[in-house]
Amino acid sequence: MMGGLLSLAFALGALAQAQGWIAALTVVENPRFQIASTLQQSNLPTLYLDIEFQDAQKLKVDRQNAQAAGAYIARPGEVVTATVRLGYDNIHVLLWLPSGQYSADDWAFEITSQDTQGILGWHHVVLYDAASRRALSQWGLSENLQLEGILAAPVQPIQVIFNGDSLGVYGAWPAPDELAAQNHLSGGLVYFDQTLYWQDLRRQRGSGPAPVSIYLSDCQVATLATINAGSSSAALSRLQTLRDGLHKPSDALDVDQMGTLLALISLWQGSPLDDWTRLMFYLDSSSDRLRPAAMANLISTPGDSALNWPPCFDDPLLQAAYIRAMERISRPEYLTQLRTTLGSFEPMQLSFRARNGNPELTWDELAARQQRMARWLEPTQMVLASWVLPSSASLRPSSVLSVSVTNLQRVPVEVLGFDVGKSTFLPIDPAWVQDGSDLIVSQSNGSVILRAAGEGRLQILRLNVPYTAVFGAGRAYDETVEMRIVTRMEGLARRQSVLMQQAGGE
Repeated sequence: MMGGLLSLAFALGALAQAQGWIAALTVVENPRFQIASTLQQSNLPTLYLDIEFQDAQKLKVDRQNAQAAGAYIARPGEVVTATVRLGYDNIHVLLWLPSGQYSADDWAFEITSQDTQGILGWHHVVLYDAASRRALSQWGLSENLQLEGILAAPVQPIQVIFNGDSLGVYGAWPAPDELAAQNHLSGGLVYFDQTLYWQDLRRQRGSGPAPVSIYLSDCQVATLATINAGSSSAALSRLQTLRDGLHKPSDALDVDQMGTLLALISLWQGSPLDDWTRLMFYLDSSSDRLRPAAMANLISTPGDSALNWPPCFDDPLLQAAYIRAMERISRPEYLTQLRTTLGSFEPMQLSFRARNGNPELTWDELAARQQRMARWLEPTQMVLASWVLPSSASLRPSSVLSVSVTNLQRVPVEVLGFDVGKSTFLPIDPAWVQDGSDLIVSQSNGSVILRAAGEGRLQILRLNVPYTAVFGAGRAYDETVEMRIVTRMEGLARRQSVLMQQAGGE
């Protein structure tokens, strides 16, 4: 027994030393997973980067600067030549650091093949460190999106050796132009160019962390760019009208696909999308709408888990599509079916483990996220509502109940009416609206849909409800009567009835 344990310990030590994670042994909770992961990683294809000494030094300096500034902007012509060895192929390539945000552990590469043979079937590839860029979550999101009929860049695990030094496991993605070419997108891809943000970030963080003056998620501060657009500018024009506020998102976007993409990001990231400028789009000629395309690095580790709608995407119809997708994706049977369909999840889990040797993500964690999504769709209180009942001494046939309603959610909420006492439901009448009509998305008999709550102070919709509508039809006047407001998230069927606060009488 003791000999077996010693043999296992020796094997673990040898494997750990070979993989460079001996320091992580003390925090690993699952040695079996660690051993299986190491064996899985040893079977991955290995990509050797052979770079001349002076070019390698330049890349290392660029990397250090990117880590110090927090971001890197690739300049035209800032490339080095290199040779990629993959299997029996020696491929001449151009190589540089991709633009974007960098952490202390990041080594990333963008590579274009100069030979006829590509790399993993692609001629333009981006390589990101698997652990720091959450490659398993990105792989799961990509596979899930493709199952939903949404364009997404596939992810492949690969070992990377840089001039003889092992960098560990990386995720390999086709670059956007490669994805556009392989999917025959004649109009190419259009996107929000983040250069302004990266320039500002680098300027401020040159000597350490500093506040960022440009809000990354706000597409209105971004320039626009195209990839493989050819002579067509229709997609760029559509995105420009969206950015400039000339069209609503529901006029320019396929909102059902966008809603599904946003909901799946919430599942695989564990929080809503925090960087909207990472999205790319292509024009669907059959609908004349922009469809989303998910590229590398859509998954991040956000500092804020709140749901925010940047101005370019603040549209009730898109928000309603997001709610519907959230409800569908948060059902337990959705994950059950997904688990059956994504049969390669476990091999990818072994390939893309976390730095501490444990799984980056498990099915149990995804199930817990599903439960959080379901709870988010059923908040304790959708709106804050109060009413003022006139005193009995001041009652007249023309008396009204003053009602105030505030949406507390970051999505539209539909107000259906009021439960009066324990036996009467009073449908809302839009004619009762006195103030705050700009908060109303749409209205009809028995329904008023309120806009999503935004930043800053809460906004109030004020109603004057006729006294006779509440206490008519033979109902006796009762100062102790309870009123409850009946609401539901737009796009969902289930209702919520919440007790309204009663303010002092007239």
